[in-house]
Amino acid sequence: PQGTIVNGSAETIYVDGCSPLSSERQHNGGGWKDYGAAMDCFAPGNAQAIAPGGKLSGQPVLFHEPGRWRAALSYGVGCDPQRPLHDDTCQRREVAHSTIVDVKATAADCQQLAKQYVQRVKHARSCMATTLPNPCTTSAPETIYGCGCWTPINAGRAKQLASLRQRFSDWSCENPDGPCPPLQCESPLPAHCVNGLCTTR
Repeated sequence: PQGTIVNGSAETIYVDGCSPLSSERQHNGGGWKDYGAAMDCFAPGNAQAIAPGGKLSGQPVLFHEPGRWRAALSYGVGCDPQRPLHDDTCQRREVAHSTIVDVKATAADCQQLAKQYVQRVKHARSCMATTLPNPCTTSAPETIYGCGCWTPINAGRAKQLASLRQRFSDWSCENPDGPCPPLQCESPLPAHCVNGLCTTR
């Protein structure tokens, strides 16, 4: 998307001359992580001035994936318009944020996450028989939808799978095939490492 920077103050502000807006994403309802500007600038341009009541339209901002996002603007006051925006070229620096934007997941986003999960499960089953203690001490569902049986995995990789399942929930994704059918499954534990894979056999 594109954003518009509006100067609602009584003094001239100065913004980056290349890509003034950066994107920030809220993680787990807590702090915000900076994902940087939408454009990679080979060289910083001189600071752009925005007079009181003025605006700068058509500024790109990139929201990388579903979640709670906001645009961030680092600007200066009393800056040298003949030089790039920097602490040393301004009397003071400030940061302003946009309103929060909730980016919803599409069906394609959810399907891609489901495929990624299956690949991560395969990786999570890998182990080394020489590792002590036994690494195959936990399990995880074979699919991100929770359908299918649970499979033994390397305990050191359980957190990665849990993070993907949490993201699936946060994105409000659903199983396109509807509710999971009932299955008869063997217990995934206890398990041990055989030929490089966690298994119950």
